[in-house]
Amino acid sequence: MQLKAKKVLMNERPHCDCGRLSAVNYKKNGRTYYRKKCGKCITDSKKPRLAAWEIIGYIKKSQCEKCGFKSRYADQIHVVPVLGIIHQFKSVCLNCEVTIKQEGGWKGGDLTPDF
Repeated sequence: MQLKAKKVLMNERPHCDCGRLSAVNYKKNGRTYYRKKCGKCITDSKKPRLAAWEIIGYIKKSQCEKCGFKSRYADQIHVVPVLGIIHQFKSVCLNCEVTIKQEGGWKGGDLTPDF
């Protein structure tokens, strides 16, 4: 999302709605063009990006699917993709995540779906 630049008289920098000075958009032929908002308001208005597993609706579990560790905090469990299977993820603890990365990723089993 790009904000439109305001044309301002020489050396007159406009203010954002919050009261801060507006961010510089670009300079051309010795003139400076400013955005309508300051840098902080621009960053705050951006939506946070979701991870691939959140987009498809995977729900992170509170227990490691490799070793069975039960976490107290959500940050102790990470979501890793299963190699070879599209859009399949597993919830693993931090220790198992390191092991999985060293082994080259979580490999899918030899079972095939029967649908």
